[in-house]
Amino acid sequence: MTRSPRRLLTLVALTGAAIGGPATAAHAWERPTWADLAPLATEQPVQTHQAIGEQKAIMIAVPGGGWGAGGDELFRLYSYLDWWTTMLQEHGITVDVVGHRGHSGNGTVARQIADIVNAMERARKRAPGTPICIYGLSSGGQLAVMSSMIRPDLADCVIADGAPMDLDRWLPHATQLHGLRLEDFVASFFYPSAANERFDYPPKFPEGLKSFDPARQADRIGRLFTINAGRNPDGSESDDTVGSQQGELMRRRIPDRTIVRYVHAAADGEPALSTAHLLYSSYLDLTRGGAKEQEARKVYEEAARWAVQNATPPGGRRAATTPSVTPDARTPDAGPTPVAPAPRAKVVGRTLRLDSRGRIRVRLRCTDATTACRFALRVRAAGGWSRTVTTRLGKGSASRQVLIALSAKQRRAVARSGRVRADLRAIAVAPRPDGSQQLHRIFLTRAATKAR
Repeated sequence: MTRSPRRLLTLVALTGAAIGGPATAAHAWERPTWADLAPLATEQPVQTHQAIGEQKAIMIAVPGGGWGAGGDELFRLYSYLDWWTTMLQEHGITVDVVGHRGHSGNGTVARQIADIVNAMERARKRAPGTPICIYGLSSGGQLAVMSSMIRPDLADCVIADGAPMDLDRWLPHATQLHGLRLEDFVASFFYPSAANERFDYPPKFPEGLKSFDPARQADRIGRLFTINAGRNPDGSESDDTVGSQQGELMRRRIPDRTIVRYVHAAADGEPALSTAHLLYSSYLDLTRGGAKEQEARKVYEEAARWAVQNATPPGGRRAATTPSVTPDARTPDAGPTPVAPAPRAKVVGRTLRLDSRGRIRVRLRCTDATTACRFALRVRAAGGWSRTVTTRLGKGSASRQVLIALSAKQRRAVARSGRVRADLRAIAVAPRPDGSQQLHRIFLTRAATKAR
């Protein structure tokens, strides 16, 4: 039996409400504290990218993943913002990209916040004299804001990038049908129920969408810098999950300490940067792209300067809402961990070459004398990325040529314009004195390469 679009939308809305309506528990709403969440904390992986030159601050960076991703997947999801990490390093900011556990049923969000605060405490122990700020991407922005509210003594400077901070407004928007995508149709049925499950933390916070909603507790937020998606070239919303309203809602609640900035979707053919969410260029064009490059770089440059000026110094500007209670409080503080020196690597030559078969040719060399280098390379063209090519070079090895294949769509785009933008990323692994390993970003090259 066929249904009209109007009847189909009505069915979706009613079914979604039936499955995931508002929580009905009769418990009074409470505001979570560190005493509530500290017993949940576990030590998760951290990727540290050292500041270039003098270390002025530490940025705790929380990847996004819809409160479902965890572990190594978080680092993969965050990797397309390498250009932003490099910008922070150039401003003297060491970036700790922190991991947390993935979807684990009821209480997922509470556990993730606890893991992030644990990483914040470890950063403070490692560098007791360095100010700290926290940055969150998408769902990681909500987690970052909540973490800063729970432990403002560690970081009350927060950058929320495309983050859902008013969950009452976010949930209905996130379950609307957008464009013609099947995934949105399916999400309309199941997402409200999934969101309630991940946020609810019985028995203390059975109404998690209220307990972990930053907008309901805005008085606890310190200094806030929000980056939001603006509009597409055709005037429609460019962010299909959060929308441009979230930052403005927070500015109205705490106008004295909130800065809101916007990035807009790049039109076809314009230079673009990947930001919090990949953006649509128009309502019916479902090809995801990036933000206007020049505009985005200015906004993120401002955010980097703001972070240095507002990062929380040791001791904090504001006290925590409850005394710090950590699962390993009995462990003596061994003092700051020495920072391993960054290995050295380079791209051989100044140009990236496109061969006759539509592949990018890159020559690499690991120049470090003590540590091998691991490279991950990819190319952006036609609004999308090629597959990532990974390779490993031994310490002090000779240069090696690496070929990065482009898709048919990318090859056609290069043929039309004669130019491709290449994003090259190299990561080297260095040992730490405690036996663990630390990742260092070596270079980030974005070059315009003419087709041959």
